[in-house]
Amino acid sequence: MKQVTIDPSFWELFPDAQVNILFANGIDNHDTDNNYDERKKLLANATHEADKFLTNPKCQFKLEKC
Repeated sequence: MKQVTIDPSFWELFPDAQVNILFANGIDNHDTDNNYDERKKLLANATHEADKFLTNPKCQFKLEKC
């Protein structure tokens, strides 16, 4: 089994979080010309939905450390 490491800053931001890991074999999740636009849209939607749970405005839609 591979090791998963969670950055300590994650726990500072989400102290009550639960992390679940799912391993799936035979899945190709690489971007291709055929799925790039769909994957980009899914990621943008997921980012927007996740932002609803962030209460620190400087963390929203930014890559800087909180």
